[in-house]
Amino acid sequence: VLLCLLLVSIYAFIRRQWRLAQAHQRALVDSEARLATTLYSIGEAVLATDMTGRITCMNVMAEKMTGWRSADAMEKPIETVIAFLNETTREPVTHPVTTALQTGKSHIFPEQLLMISRRCSELAVSGSAAPICSQSGRVQGVVLVLRDVTIERQAAKYILEQNALLAQHVDTRTSQLLETESHLHNVLRSVPALIAYVNANQQYVYVNAQYHKRFAAEYD
Repeated sequence: VLLCLLLVSIYAFIRRQWRLAQAHQRALVDSEARLATTLYSIGEAVLATDMTGRITCMNVMAEKMTGWRSADAMEKPIETVIAFLNETTREPVTHPVTTALQTGKSHIFPEQLLMISRRCSELAVSGSAAPICSQSGRVQGVVLVLRDVTIERQAAKYILEQNALLAQHVDTRTSQLLETESHLHNVLRSVPALIAYVNANQQYVYVNAQYHKRFAAEYD
């Protein structure tokens, strides 16, 4: 009887643990599904790597920007999927994932960074690379976030170009106006007549040499 009671107790305990394990597994599956839905709904490209820099996860936006399907990119080194160039010098730059793995710290992209996709097209990007750490603080991988800023950067470049053209136009126009004003003064000084311009407050704005000599020379 005692043996039967012991077996029944063990069975009940095992069954209870099994149910708890199933509930825990369902919770993990639900949590993973929610995280996957969130990841794939983000409007920025998100990629994750392991501690060796090999891709373990990427969302739909990352597929669009890189030109790689998630299934094809899995387990590939991040440098194979994404390369970066300095927009000004056209020189390769240290991969942000490499920097994050080596330093164990988040890395913000420098300005003027270009991403080269699988089809060799260039995208101006901004973003960051942050280490994925365990509870003990050990780096287990990196999450890379990319945002396409091609349109914004083109707009900023266009504004700068237009401002430069406007400044050049203003300088040219100012020079022309000064030259015209100088020419008009020379003409007015040469006219054999008394010429003066008085504003609405009855104040002199301009007088030619003849007018000055006739009426104001004695006050000099």
